[in-house]
Amino acid sequence: MKKLSKSIRISSLVLNKLVIMFCVILIISMLFAGGTAAGYFAALVKDEPLTTEKELRDAIYNYEETSSIYFNDNVYLGTVPTELERHEVSLDDVSEYVTQALISTEDEYFYEHDGVVPKAILRAGVQEVANTSIQTGGSTLTQQLIKQQILTNEVSFDRKATEIMLALRLEHFMSKEEILEAYLNVTPFGRNANGRQISGVQAAAQGIFGVDASDLNIPQAAFIAGLAQSPFGYTPFTSEGNVKKNLDAGINRMKTVITNMRDEEYITEEEYEDAMDYDIREHLTSSSPSSLQEYQYLTTDILRRAQDIITDQLLEEDGIVLSDIEDKEERSEVKDSYREKARLEIRKNGYKIHTTIDKKLYDAMQEAVNDPSLFGSNRTITKKGETITLQEETAAVLLDNASGAILAYIPGRDEGKSANQFNLATVGDRPNGSTMKPLLAYAPAMELGIIQPSTIMPDTEEYYRVNNQKISNFDNGYKGRMTVRQALAQSRNVPAVRAFKEVPADTAREVFNKYGFSYHEPGLPESTPLGQIDVTVEQNVNAYATFANGGDHVESYLIESIEAKDGEEIYKHEKKSVNIFSPQTAYLTIDMMRDVLRSGGTASSIPGQLKFQADWAGKTGTSQEAKDYWFVATNPNVTLGAWLGYTEPSVLDSGYSPRLQRLWARIANTAYDINPELMSPSNSFQEPDGISHIDSEIYNSKFTGLRGTDKFEKMYPTKEYVEKKKEEEKKKEEEKKQKEEKKKEEKEKKEEEKRKKEKEAKKKEEEQKKKEEQKQKEEEEARKKEEEKKKKEEAKKKEEEAKKEEERKKQEEAKKKEAEQKEKQEKNED
Repeated sequence: MKKLSKSIRISSLVLNKLVIMFCVILIISMLFAGGTAAGYFAALVKDEPLTTEKELRDAIYNYEETSSIYFNDNVYLGTVPTELERHEVSLDDVSEYVTQALISTEDEYFYEHDGVVPKAILRAGVQEVANTSIQTGGSTLTQQLIKQQILTNEVSFDRKATEIMLALRLEHFMSKEEILEAYLNVTPFGRNANGRQISGVQAAAQGIFGVDASDLNIPQAAFIAGLAQSPFGYTPFTSEGNVKKNLDAGINRMKTVITNMRDEEYITEEEYEDAMDYDIREHLTSSSPSSLQEYQYLTTDILRRAQDIITDQLLEEDGIVLSDIEDKEERSEVKDSYREKARLEIRKNGYKIHTTIDKKLYDAMQEAVNDPSLFGSNRTITKKGETITLQEETAAVLLDNASGAILAYIPGRDEGKSANQFNLATVGDRPNGSTMKPLLAYAPAMELGIIQPSTIMPDTEEYYRVNNQKISNFDNGYKGRMTVRQALAQSRNVPAVRAFKEVPADTAREVFNKYGFSYHEPGLPESTPLGQIDVTVEQNVNAYATFANGGDHVESYLIESIEAKDGEEIYKHEKKSVNIFSPQTAYLTIDMMRDVLRSGGTASSIPGQLKFQADWAGKTGTSQEAKDYWFVATNPNVTLGAWLGYTEPSVLDSGYSPRLQRLWARIANTAYDINPELMSPSNSFQEPDGISHIDSEIYNSKFTGLRGTDKFEKMYPTKEYVEKKKEEEKKKEEEKKQKEEKKKEEKEKKEEEKRKKEKEAKKKEEEQKKKEEQKQKEEEEARKKEEEKKKKEEAKKKEEEAKKEEERKKQEEAKKKEAEQKEKQEKNED
């Protein structure tokens, strides 16, 4: 008979389709006797625009879906807290028992009608005319989907006519499977075991029975299908997440659905009997902590960062640049409005937010500090007339140096234990004390060639220029002459301030900004290197990673990517890096900070507390009046920083330094247990080119001329320096006196030698004179002899000449006589 009845229904399908409009006219006719039904129906829908397929589909699929959060490696963390929880699911991933239960109870003609069922429309009309207490609207799943996604719950002919028209169009544009899938994703199903409202079959399956929609059995599917009629009437849970004492209403509805499934031959008689005996109460899931309950700090932080990302995207999409809006109030309003849009998108768009947080590391780090004996005493304060007890708090951040990814952190001691959402690791900012010294005093000064590790930077009495206030050290004393390396290792304040004062103000501010720090004034106060400015643990740790990265500041981040519900990646983190120091400056700073963990350093106890070896370099820091204590250290892989203090600044109990250092070592050891390769890299920091080794110290090769300089000793003379200089002056005076005496002796000796030489010279001169006189005498005698000889020779010569003259005269006379004789002869001959 059941088969015959079903065949009859199928054979009447054509007739039902033909009389749809007739039924509408009949309903109207019953209400308005003598009216024109067709005209009235047209009048009801005449103002309704003709909805396109795209408009219909967009409206149907316009439903909120709960976004999900993930640790790294796609490890599920939880859902984004919302008033309504929904998880979209494909029809293929829904148990067939659900669709069978739903169709057999809510819409037995689902696969046969075109969106409406004539007899249902007639029934609604009769109820309206008869003014019965039970008023039912359109009963098809298609009409219910239209009502839930497009129309309201109003019971009126206007709405009913529009509903019919839209249901017919929807059936024209969408397949039965698409309509059924949409219905299963949007329909409310009451509350889950946590008391949250749920919509969609996947959220219902997980929230009521703790299984996926694909794994629902017959009674579970029937129970959920039955909820569709009265979600909060049949739901088994209260708004607090407790199981109701009386589940009869929901169970009776479930049995009705099971009966319908049997009558429609979806299940056998045996399956029917088993399903009817199923104990729903026994199989209800228990309340499970939400992400906001188990990870309230982390979840809130993730949502804050995701909201920032989506806000920036929305502003960019609309072409809005906040800095271009000059009016401060208007700029703030625009920013707030877009942040609200971003918040809503995150909570309703079914995003998958993937983070950098390692779940094992995160959980282990929380457990590492879950021991009250590790902390100091509580403080009782009065705030706004209320007495508050404060426990000593800690916060820590573990950062991957190369990428800037935050691997884990401790946001406070109460993660998962309280409703407090103030994150002390990433939001709470406090003075970072002496951990600022290498960041803003020594490294910038080394970068400019003002100092080197061996430079003498005296620790002597000094005053701030602005208020003439004395600069004191933690021990209220001064150690005098010391190197920069020693000053850093022993955390002396005066040398740090003096180094900072040598750095040009604009350079210091530029470095400060590049770290990601913020300060309300354009200029930085002289006390900045002593950590008077508030920073977060994340910012401080991120700044220290700069040295591990060779002088490059790689911005920290926690959101790796964000996916839309269709799988499209709408955000992917991109590495952001800015250079601050040279590799040489970074390495020199690292090398100096190694001494902090060695004998004489302020954290020398830490290596002995670690269960592993690593090339650590770090710095301790105490804020003014010891209200905060820090330790930040870096190795070639990671940087780990921790803070100790109270949420309301209060002086720490004595022993705060070993207390935090013990906590830091405990956290590091815990992280090592989870990931040894991460915490204990096999390599050390590599010395870059451009480092010179001179004696036992290292230098930037560009500034080796600073070796042995006493520039700062002259500027800030120490007692030792003054005594040294006096001793040097005395020594110089003695040496000068000795030199003068020696010079005098040498002068006297030279004068004596000169006298001797002069005497000898005089004697020689006299002897020479005598010799010269004798010589002159001899020469005179020789001259006389020569003259005499010459006279004799001249006389002899004259004599010879006289003789020659006589001889000549004789010859001339002879010749004359001969010529006269010859002439006489010639005359005689004539």
